[in-house]
Amino acid sequence: MVVSQNEKELFREEKNHLTFPVVGIGASAGGFSAFKEFLGYLPSDIGMSFIFVQHLDPKVTSHLTELVSNLTKLNVVTAKDGVRLEPDTIYIQPENSNIQVVGNSLKMYQGKIDLNYSLPIDSFFKSLAKSQGENSIAVILSGLGSDGSSGIQFINEAGGIVFAQDEKTCEFPSMPTQASSTGFVDFILSPRDIAIELTKIKEHRDRYKLSDIKSALSADSLDKVDLDEVLRLIREKVGINFGDYKKATIERRIFRRMEIGNIPTLSGYIEHLKANPDEVNSLYFDLLIGVTKFFRNPDVFKAVKEKVIPHLVKNNNSTNPIRVWVPGCSTGEEVYSLAILFSEYLHSMELKPGVGIQFFGTDVSEKAVKKARRAIYPDCISSEVSSERLKEYFVKTEGGYQIKDSLREKCVFAVQNITKDPPFSKIDFISCRNLFIYFDTALQRRVLHKFHYSLNKDGVLLMGAAESLSNGEELYTDLDHKHRIFLKKDVKINLSNVFSNTYYNLNSLDHNKNEIKPYADQNQIFRQADLIILNRFSPVSVLVDKNLNILQIRGDAGFFLAPPIGLPSYNLIKMAHSDLRTPIHTAFKDVSKNNQYIERLGIQ
Repeated sequence: MVVSQNEKELFREEKNHLTFPVVGIGASAGGFSAFKEFLGYLPSDIGMSFIFVQHLDPKVTSHLTELVSNLTKLNVVTAKDGVRLEPDTIYIQPENSNIQVVGNSLKMYQGKIDLNYSLPIDSFFKSLAKSQGENSIAVILSGLGSDGSSGIQFINEAGGIVFAQDEKTCEFPSMPTQASSTGFVDFILSPRDIAIELTKIKEHRDRYKLSDIKSALSADSLDKVDLDEVLRLIREKVGINFGDYKKATIERRIFRRMEIGNIPTLSGYIEHLKANPDEVNSLYFDLLIGVTKFFRNPDVFKAVKEKVIPHLVKNNNSTNPIRVWVPGCSTGEEVYSLAILFSEYLHSMELKPGVGIQFFGTDVSEKAVKKARRAIYPDCISSEVSSERLKEYFVKTEGGYQIKDSLREKCVFAVQNITKDPPFSKIDFISCRNLFIYFDTALQRRVLHKFHYSLNKDGVLLMGAAESLSNGEELYTDLDHKHRIFLKKDVKINLSNVFSNTYYNLNSLDHNKNEIKPYADQNQIFRQADLIILNRFSPVSVLVDKNLNILQIRGDAGFFLAPPIGLPSYNLIKMAHSDLRTPIHTAFKDVSKNNQYIERLGIQ
């Protein structure tokens, strides 16, 4: 789950958003005809601001403002630098200029605006999301190419809404189709129906004010009951517990789904979830926020190339491959970007063939992992990946570009929930950017302990620009503080922080869900006292189920247990030291058969 600009900007609570939605409309060939139809069904008191951005020939004088003025009763003006956005107004992009939204005003630029984006609609949508957050709405109309497909990801992440024109009504469907393939489009409609749906959003906001709904979602009077019910429905449907995610993030995504469905109350939305299993899936995917791109933040990749890779190569034993892990990899762009970077470095240094590399990408979303394995990406990645790299590491396909087999075979993808599943082991480099911004404090600390356990001596951790080690600073030291690159400290950690995070009440087993539930909160003090006593004075022990899957580890079991190389596992036999596997297995079979205490002595 990753984004491509300074995350501090995108995730900061904006205090001065406009009080009305701002609709960005991107179009290219055939787009003006669609825009005319759209305007024909748009009321003059819509209460929104519209910015029309179209691919224009810089050498040809545009008469769009005059043309549009004859088609609508809305106020139509040519966009100018510094103009504050107003409702019921359409701003038309002038020739030879690119538009950004900065604060609540327009900013005009000549030539390329954003070093990360060569396509003007992508860059415009990104600025709109950053400045207006959940007030931002994106519409992609007819056009050639894929401009807008990357930018709409930022609109979605910020809590905004995304429309794409139905390809059946498009003169040139490439832009809307490419946008829809990203999975970030909320509505695929004709221009007429897009205008009608925007009117519904306006009526919804008039009837149920945005501030009132947001206040209700955050109100202490809810006593978490409704919110917990939403999380329960997700957990039952997809098996993922979002209870340790930041409440503000969850609320923002719930509100987005409520507005899309025109549902004014949280209790009404809960009933909607119960009656519509597909909506549970939609909310689940919204909560994952799988925004990513190739080589996002080029300065970070430059730092990895200059500081991380040389460090890893220097400390590498040629008999063992360098192992790289990307938790929360989404659809794989970060994994393949690192694979390309490492390959380029090793080739340029003409290092001996014995230096091998393995890349692991994991994500909680099975859908995202499947896409990462296919490694087919839309044409719009040409704005993220240089032509040289496209030629060297990709092959052109009907659906876009696919990673070449020579690179794909170095990358392994797996479904994993880092919050509860065991981590990988013997890792040299972990890139985990912008996952911690969604976790609460306790979960951040647990995952930082997991990463520490996973990393080899002198292993490296890369985090996002908005993330810090405040919940695990005793575990790491700076390698490059500016780019959030850290070295593992050689300190001992308690494995109970890695493999077991709660002291459980075995009598509260929910047999239908086959999971163990913690004691009620009022017993927290007793639970903590038990943990202290067990960790200091009791021998190391492991609680398992009938299949030898670990339910809990008590004490520091690092001398006896380690996750297997490859896919993680909680099975005791797979995790046990090789000399212990046979004695444990035979003892367990005897215990299961005879139901008696068994002791094995003299085992090295």
